[in-house]
Amino acid sequence: MILTGHASLDVAIRSVNNGKIYRFLTKPCSPAELMIAIRQGMQLMELVRESCRILAKTRHQQEVLSKLEATFRASVELIKMSEEPFSSMTTRPMLSSCSGNSKARADRSLPSAAFTCLR
Repeated sequence: MILTGHASLDVAIRSVNNGKIYRFLTKPCSPAELMIAIRQGMQLMELVRESCRILAKTRHQQEVLSKLEATFRASVELIKMSEEPFSSMTTRPMLSSCSGNSKARADRSLPSAAFTCLR
């Protein structure tokens, strides 16, 4: 912010446009106008700080999310690979060494939806 008594409009416009100056005030400047400019400058600084904080947090969250997605994709591939040996199975394993109730109990513990029952 610049407060000056000797400045041309051209210098003020170039300073603001180059981004080096937030506000260019010329004398005489009322105390109310000066206070408003200072307050707005402080609010702008706070917004820039908050924006930087949010951007850093968002970048960190994106990194975490990318790692989680990679882990998920790898887990899905492992599950697919582990299911491949069983994909050609169409029969349910028989429990011939079990007798009576223990055979029925063991039979119920096997997933029947994935296999064709041999009875």
